[in-house]
Amino acid sequence: MYNAKQLPVTPDLVSIPVKLPLNILLAIPDYDSDPRLWRFNLPAEVFTLIGRHMDWKQVTKVMNPRIWAPDWNEDQLRDFVTTPFVNFQFPLEKIRLESLRARAFPGSGSLRNLHRQNYPHYEIIHFIGAIASSADGYTLDLGYQERNLLQARALRDALVAAQTRLLILQVPSQYNFEAAEQLAISIVGGGGPAVLVVYGWNVSTLEEYFRNLYANIVLSEVLPNLAAPGGWLENSLNVNVFYRRGGEDVFQFKGWITIGAEIGDNKQNGLGP
Repeated sequence: MYNAKQLPVTPDLVSIPVKLPLNILLAIPDYDSDPRLWRFNLPAEVFTLIGRHMDWKQVTKVMNPRIWAPDWNEDQLRDFVTTPFVNFQFPLEKIRLESLRARAFPGSGSLRNLHRQNYPHYEIIHFIGAIASSADGYTLDLGYQERNLLQARALRDALVAAQTRLLILQVPSQYNFEAAEQLAISIVGGGGPAVLVVYGWNVSTLEEYFRNLYANIVLSEVLPNLAAPGGWLENSLNVNVFYRRGGEDVFQFKGWITIGAEIGDNKQNGLGP
């Protein structure tokens, strides 16, 4: 099932153009350490999407993935990144493993001060975890080490500071899906970025959906089509996107038409996502 809801508010970042690289944060809280839980292998997807014939340094000039997983040691990070992905294994020997690690989630830890110099920009934040409830409403559960529940207003402010254009909330249950919808409405209604809420119970279905989603971002698709699960996927997932008036072209880039055209050809010929 797919629903798209446009809210009558003006985006805070509407006047700021999107620039490359597209920084993407994959956020995995410490309570999400069960190896049986499915997580999208973002670095492998980026390399598959853009860089099979490119050096990793060139890839990161277009899409620059980082992973925030405070509970993972070096071996766990390596195991995750090198897990085979659509018959492709990430060439870890080409990069320094720690270069993929993000030390803090926006609005928490060393990034609690939103006015600090050189605040990192994450145009996309892909959060895999739970939504908690409190007396003040629904919050983002960042886990035990952080001891932090980011409330809607604080999360919205942190997303604006990080110049985030799309927050993805990949949640573990239908109950969390409904809670995430309410959190999304608060964020977007407060002038924050578009929020995509996803719940799925099948690994291959989730993998296919997110591969298509990131390919659509590279192709500069506009909302709501950007997030739409095509064909059979719509009956296998719950997906809702919330965005603001004037925020349809959230990822309209200039200067990478060649890359987008190549990926589009690959999709058409069944060679890519």
